[in-house]
Amino acid sequence: MHCPRNFWLFIAALYLALCGAGASADRSKDRPPPDWSWRGVFMAGANLPWNGKPRQGYGTATTTSPADIDHFAQLGVNAIAIGLTPRQDINVSHILAIQHPGRIAITEKEELRAELAHADSLLDECKKDGVVGIITLSQFPFDPTLGITQSSPSFWHDPAQLAETLRRIGQIARHFAARGNELGAYDFLTEPLETFPSGRPRTPAEWISFRAAIIKTIRKYDQRHYIVISGGFGGEPSAYRTLTPVENHRIIYSFHMYDPHAFTHQAIYSGSVGLSYPQADDPVLNKHGLERLIEPVVEFQRRYDTYIYVGEFSAVRWAPGAVRYLSDLIDIFDRNHFGWVYFAPGGWNGWDPSFDTTYYPNALGVNDFTHYIGANTPRWHLLERAWRKNLSHAAHGACKTCVGAWSRMPDAQGY
Repeated sequence: MHCPRNFWLFIAALYLALCGAGASADRSKDRPPPDWSWRGVFMAGANLPWNGKPRQGYGTATTTSPADIDHFAQLGVNAIAIGLTPRQDINVSHILAIQHPGRIAITEKEELRAELAHADSLLDECKKDGVVGIITLSQFPFDPTLGITQSSPSFWHDPAQLAETLRRIGQIARHFAARGNELGAYDFLTEPLETFPSGRPRTPAEWISFRAAIIKTIRKYDQRHYIVISGGFGGEPSAYRTLTPVENHRIIYSFHMYDPHAFTHQAIYSGSVGLSYPQADDPVLNKHGLERLIEPVVEFQRRYDTYIYVGEFSAVRWAPGAVRYLSDLIDIFDRNHFGWVYFAPGGWNGWDPSFDTTYYPNALGVNDFTHYIGANTPRWHLLERAWRKNLSHAAHGACKTCVGAWSRMPDAQGY
């Protein structure tokens, strides 16, 4: 039977559409991210138990060091999110310049140079210790004097700001492109959100196209390393209900887990302390409820065979039952083979496992160490038990040695 040429073109187009519709790039063609699955920590500061008494005072240096990487590695951590904070640091330098006449505030160029140099020192230690580092940055634009953040409508609706963000991302990717497997991934704009003056938030309308631009920008300089992308809406797992994957290799999909916020953020913005976990008769405040909240991500993972990474999760230390909440989440993450990093030792006392569970009037203070304990807390014990699973994994030859072994494979530098 003879069929017109247009018929066969139509069939070919339909076949390609059916094969490609909603499908991500076949991850079977990619090596897994180094040391996957990740069980780690988001490094937020140097106020860590092994560094002695916390440093106090506004503007006090609390920068993490290579020694901190080494200590975390000894605890079993196999992945560390290295957070870059240019806007925050530039803002501190402006404040200190005002407080100390004659002192000059740091420029954006100087700050980025310092951030990259420090990240290099941490990645060098990651390489020595067999730990994976994830370069993480959400603070756009860098300039604090503009009065806008990555959640401002004027950021998302200004082509110049978006172009400048891509330029900065390109600078960072170009800087780290030659890194080996100590660099696990890039993670930019981890909680995409547009918050209006009324307080109403939404996923930025520009997010889907902008995440594609981020990937294209990174791939211009670095075709090798993984890229982490958020589903949208502030990193919430609910964003995965309608998400479709991108057509690109070496992609990891991420979310942050602070749901339900009424529990994890109690008394931070408003309200009082007292909402406890678990509650058997509550729709979300129990393990089954948490599983339902995360189900959109699990379904996305099953449908598209993707890598999933929890780039942050936590609950304020004074939330009753917070350790049980974290324990249930870690179990859910591990059962679903999610990578994860806990947020965050060494930073603000509300998330820091080195403090007790007491809420008090000054608990929201940035540098309040009234209830600092150190490493002997239930939260630290929970995290250390979870990280030790990596050491058990390594004992079977699949964890601490895999970064070095993987980099020695014949095509590891150019897959």
